[in-house]
Amino acid sequence: MIKNNLTKTLYNYYTMLLIISIVIFSLFYITSNFISKEYIYSEFWLIQFFILVITILGHLISSIGLNSKSGMHLFSMAGMSLRFFLSLIFIFISVFVLKLESVAYVLNFFILYFVYTSFEIYFLLRNLRPDSKKKVQ
Repeated sequence: MIKNNLTKTLYNYYTMLLIISIVIFSLFYITSNFISKEYIYSEFWLIQFFILVITILGHLISSIGLNSKSGMHLFSMAGMSLRFFLSLIFIFISVFVLKLESVAYVLNFFILYFVYTSFEIYFLLRNLRPDSKKKVQ
């Protein structure tokens, strides 16, 4: 039963992640034609790909904690912390090593980072809600 629920949860997560990624890419692509290039980084799909990869990596770490209810919060925080530090390293390398001095680059990166982080937190809270209802009753 737990294995089946976990598989269903992972399937739902990756399906929603794919849908959100396609919607975000489409929105950025459409708005890049209408908005000035100073607000949309020309290769935003690279940023989205990086954030998508670290989101999947963070969720894989978090899903390890789904097997043990007592350590779930530790694994979730570890996954989010890993995403944050990898993002900092990515921004540092991009801005200071590759000399990308574009405000649009940093702005697009943080918009995508916050959207994917919000999605992950929403999905985490949605999965924890049934457990909190069981403890109250």
